[in-house]
Amino acid sequence: MNKRRLLLFVVSWVSAGQLTASERPWHQWGGPDRNFIVAGKAPAPWGEEGPRVLWKQALGPGYTAVVSDGRRLFTGYYDEARGEEVVVALSIGNGRIAWRHRYQEAFIGDGYGPGPNASPLVLEGRVYMIGLGGKFFCLEAETGAVLWSHDLVKDFGAEIPWHGYAACPLVYGDTLIVPNGGKHAVLAFDRKSGRLLWRTGKMLMGYASPTLIDVKGKPQAVIFSKNDMFALDPSNGRRLWQIAHRHAPIHNAGLAPLWDRDSGTLWTSIRGMRKGDGSRAFRLADEGPDYTIEERYYDPKWRVEPFSNALRIEDRIYTTIGDRRTGVAAFDIQTGEVSWTHAGFAPGNLIMVGNKLLIQDEKGRLALAVPTENGLTIEAEHTFDVKRLWTPPTFQDQKLYIKTRRELIALAL
Repeated sequence: MNKRRLLLFVVSWVSAGQLTASERPWHQWGGPDRNFIVAGKAPAPWGEEGPRVLWKQALGPGYTAVVSDGRRLFTGYYDEARGEEVVVALSIGNGRIAWRHRYQEAFIGDGYGPGPNASPLVLEGRVYMIGLGGKFFCLEAETGAVLWSHDLVKDFGAEIPWHGYAACPLVYGDTLIVPNGGKHAVLAFDRKSGRLLWRTGKMLMGYASPTLIDVKGKPQAVIFSKNDMFALDPSNGRRLWQIAHRHAPIHNAGLAPLWDRDSGTLWTSIRGMRKGDGSRAFRLADEGPDYTIEERYYDPKWRVEPFSNALRIEDRIYTTIGDRRTGVAAFDIQTGEVSWTHAGFAPGNLIMVGNKLLIQDEKGRLALAVPTENGLTIEAEHTFDVKRLWTPPTFQDQKLYIKTRRELIALAL
């Protein structure tokens, strides 16, 4: 993709939304449109000393991402001293804690420490949060007061996977769509009252957040389970199609499938099982009353780590690959053909702001780069002294929020 095509994409995307980046807060996992793409002014390069640190706030363990309503930030962590999970609201200006909502959580996951892991969702004065063990809260954004709640395990027989619940609810109008697992694969709630609207399925629970795609003007909620991927009609839960993955890839966590409506290509990647790892693309077509889906290509070499993301600009996918020798990669969503790779980055997460990529890898390296037709031009970089930086960053009003295992750091870009 050349610079002109990228510019045209960004301009048309902003025109369609009629909102600036500051008017569209990072209110859910993946940002304003759940795709890690932000319209508006791209950040300027920082100096050798790194981006300016505005503030830091100590928190606790957990991989919960940070969301914003434009005034406050919301995230979650585990209080090890009290054995409680905490939903917390912080001032966007100075990081001071406005309120905390605490609840007991005995489940601490397997292998990677206590949670929570799922990203909150903030919308119209309410914060929605699902804890590591399936406790689901709707909180008042201003005060943290509980408006309604469910225990997904006790109330709906939820199946909690090895490392704990990790999916952010999906908004569809006044409906919240929530993966549940077990005998009720997916649940839908009225987001204002918490009333159950529909339930469907059976499925073995995975980690990835559901995503909404448009197939010839018809919305579909795509769910990534432990063994397969399927779509539901978000208005009633009717299953539209389903396709199994090879060798039960179980660890897709941070990567929602990417959809190219023009070519009917649905892409995803898996890392976590020796057999079946790699990138896959499927052809999804509307064949009258039914849908058909079939594998388009499979490449075992291009494996995105479970905590990493990927984003799509027109026909090109940008992501980090689970190999430092490969680093950042760009390839064609329709063919899988690799356009270029840029070595040196560990696996991590990306945000596209304007025409630039913000790259945060798990070793603490932060870079600002311009993707071109033939490669990646690094404009600035800085390395933080952290370990296991798996939580995706958040971008809001020319500020970047990086959440380590122990603190939240606000940077001015």
